[in-house]
Amino acid sequence: MAKVYSNGQGLQSASFSVKKGEFVGVVGKSGVGKTTLMRLLCGAIFPTSGSLTIFGTQMETVKRGKLRQLRNRIATVYQNYNVIPCLDVARNVILGRLSEASWYETVRRLALPTKAENEEIRTILTKLQINEKMDERCQELSGGQQQRVAIARALYSHADMYLVDEPIASVDPTTANIILQTFQTLKQDGKTIIMNLHQLDHALKYCDRILMLDQGSVSFDGTPAEFLQSSQYARLASAENSNRRCRPYE
Repeated sequence: MAKVYSNGQGLQSASFSVKKGEFVGVVGKSGVGKTTLMRLLCGAIFPTSGSLTIFGTQMETVKRGKLRQLRNRIATVYQNYNVIPCLDVARNVILGRLSEASWYETVRRLALPTKAENEEIRTILTKLQINEKMDERCQELSGGQQQRVAIARALYSHADMYLVDEPIASVDPTTANIILQTFQTLKQDGKTIIMNLHQLDHALKYCDRILMLDQGSVSFDGTPAEFLQSSQYARLASAENSNRRCRPYE
């Protein structure tokens, strides 16, 4: 499949399949099409050529009602978090499951969550080590904390597939490992994870499979062990190390 924009950028060529329960890491330099790939997989945009099939449904011909059902099975975590600043953490997490609810149930959940709902939310936030912020408004949180709220919202959705765009870009190394271990647990429960990662060491450690995008195309598709021995890894690792030397630690 391909997604080409008016300026010519986007995803030029991507041919691959993902099995249920796989943890796939997507790597590559900025601007090679990783975010475009995520938007295609969640049904936000559609291919300009080729074919894309998700859960057995061809996205080029999908009807609106079926598309909504598919999106309910997919949880997406974007780089810009997409939290609602004026709502507290708990209600931002509740938003992860509102697409399945009626208008009345939506109002009820936001206005008066049940004890069971609050307990589930607290359990998820505890896994991400942010449970003490449950009643705080998101506008009062740091960028890394807001990222964890966005991840908690995705976990609360009980989706079948998780599309995650750079989830550890704004967090410290300890929190990065907590987040990735959380997604590994989901994989063990049979969930499918496709995650954009800049950090090659984390991709090699946590993912079952590596896809590398280069100039809008898939240039590598294989196991972490195979990737570590490839010329693509050597080239990307060299560029990553160069960027680290040029960029002050934040």
